[in-house]
Amino acid sequence: MENRIKLNSLYSPANSLIKVKRGVSIILKGQKPDGIYIIKKGLVKIEREVFSEGNFTTEVCGSEDILGLSEIMNNEDYNFTATCLTSCELYFVSRKDFYESISISPEIYIDLMRYLCNRIENLENEILVQSGYNLHDKINRLMLILARKYSKSDKRSAGLMITKSDIAELLKIPERNLDKGISQLISDNIINYSDKGISIKNLKRLKAVCNEF
Repeated sequence: MENRIKLNSLYSPANSLIKVKRGVSIILKGQKPDGIYIIKKGLVKIEREVFSEGNFTTEVCGSEDILGLSEIMNNEDYNFTATCLTSCELYFVSRKDFYESISISPEIYIDLMRYLCNRIENLENEILVQSGYNLHDKINRLMLILARKYSKSDKRSAGLMITKSDIAELLKIPERNLDKGISQLISDNIINYSDKGISIKNLKRLKAVCNEF
């Protein structure tokens, strides 16, 4: 299922497209929110501190995901840090425009409920990647998840470029442990690996090894 929402309902002429480079944090934990971000293109890493200092959960958001929705709705400070994993394009919708859009188009509430339900389902799938597969399968499925989040279009998802260190961080394993799995993906002609990073060469084959079509 996809996290789809009628994004045009939340846009206004005042909402300019923001372009952000890889590695730049667009949200810092503890900041007061003044709106939401809607990702048009790219991947954003979300880090939340849990249990005690120094322990973090990591989530990846992509195309059409919304950042800061809970904080705007509950009038709370951000409890996470959001950093661009790739170069990104995002729309910013101010708090005022967000609530005005809802008052004009109450059906947006239904869209937001669908979005949140789909988001929960996708998070459950990501948890399975962390716990339910061997390392080789974890790498395959993480690459497929990232491709889907990067773009809803299979053709555009081929433009994803991510580093080996990013994959290790998301899987919470030492980078050196990825070598065998990455070598297998290269051998299977599924990915390209260069100094710039890892890109998907054959998305159809990646779906097949993950038993998804």
